[in-house]
Amino acid sequence: GQLDADSEFYDPNAGEVLAQNANFKAEGIEAQPLFAPKGHLDSYTLQSSTAPLCTHYAVGALCDGELHLTPIHGAVQFRPALVHLDEADARRRAPERREEKMKEEAEDDD
Repeated sequence: GQLDADSEFYDPNAGEVLAQNANFKAEGIEAQPLFAPKGHLDSYTLQSSTAPLCTHYAVGALCDGELHLTPIHGAVQFRPALVHLDEADARRRAPERREEKMKEEAEDDD
């Protein structure tokens, strides 16, 4: 989906920080695709998951003066997927992990 970056509810500073984090490239890592090429986060992805039904709901429709009810047997919930931030975090931590691995290998050689 697209975020309305011109909305009064959009925080441009937070959008820029999120874009910088998403576009972070660790030293020694090949170029990654940009998640926010405009310099601010302007889109989002929704991820679906099933939501537990705790009650008995039905959907009703009024057609020609008759009420038609259909029970709801399942529900799906959409939440923002923050994959781009997870990937940026992994890229940011990659140099630290490489150093730790090198230290472990050096200790094993001793």
